[in-house]
Amino acid sequence: MLEVAILSSLADSDSHGYELFDQIESLAGSLVCVDSGTMYRMLREMEQAGLVASSWQTPEAGPSRRVYAVTPEGLEALDLMARSLAQRAAVMQRLADGAARTVERSRREAKNSFQDEAPSQGTSRAGAREERRERE
Repeated sequence: MLEVAILSSLADSDSHGYELFDQIESLAGSLVCVDSGTMYRMLREMEQAGLVASSWQTPEAGPSRRVYAVTPEGLEALDLMARSLAQRAAVMQRLADGAARTVERSRREAKNSFQDEAPSQGTSRAGAREERRERE
């Protein structure tokens, strides 16, 4: 997930590390746990793989900083990752919808079963079970 977040952020604009850190946090929220050490290691690996490029920027005030940019290969990788995530999201949504339907059905069945087992007026629970067996 972090790799997708990095590439997505860099596809929007070139960024230095701290700025990229903030962009990823706002993009992914709590879904991606961003550790600066992990992010910088991943940026180096992505640069070695040709997915991102970096250059040093020396502002008039303050220290020099490395600025990262996505490469054409990085955009292609991001496109593949986005498609894969979209497929997974569709499957996850089907699973969530199916689970919600199952829970609702089970609750209805449990409610109906409980009502069937409830004793009619003047009947004990044991009598209600006997009545239910007779109906079956």
